[in-house]
Amino acid sequence: MSFYPIPNAASVKLNTEENVFRKLFDSYSPGLLKFAERTLNCPHEAQEVVMDVFIKLWKQRHEITVHGSTTAYLRSAVRNRCIDYLRRRNRLRAITSDLPLHRPCPGPTPEQQAAANQLSGLIEAAICELPPRGQEIFRLNRFEGMTYQQIAESRGLSPKTVETHMRRNLIHLRNRLQPFADFRL
Repeated sequence: MSFYPIPNAASVKLNTEENVFRKLFDSYSPGLLKFAERTLNCPHEAQEVVMDVFIKLWKQRHEITVHGSTTAYLRSAVRNRCIDYLRRRNRLRAITSDLPLHRPCPGPTPEQQAAANQLSGLIEAAICELPPRGQEIFRLNRFEGMTYQQIAESRGLSPKTVETHMRRNLIHLRNRLQPFADFRL
């Protein structure tokens, strides 16, 4: 299976490789970020690892062919990149262990944490406004990292039904959260 078309691309009219890649990134990056963050214990490093994987994917998009699950392929790529990152981090620690300036990954400032908490509350409130099935499908896709196909199979729905719910959910959430438009769902 190649990256083109991605899951559900048959039902979404995409005109360019960039649009296909953006859909792939939007679909998979939240789950991959959570996975990398659990592995590395640093959100900044996790974001760097996931971005590295997608940059490599973009650069090699014409040569890469995925045999099997796109989710499994991307998760494996992120896992391998995390391992490389941890090895490099450990080598760097060994070299710099005698230096007094070596510090762990910095956390967010109190202002950043307060803004994130407020935004998280607004997002959760907007999600709670969705119908029950819409909430369930949205949470499975965005928080559990399940694909539309996986959700459809686990809930006894057609992939088109899941796609329709997600489209409606995202429209509702974008409209509801428009004043805070400097983030992506």
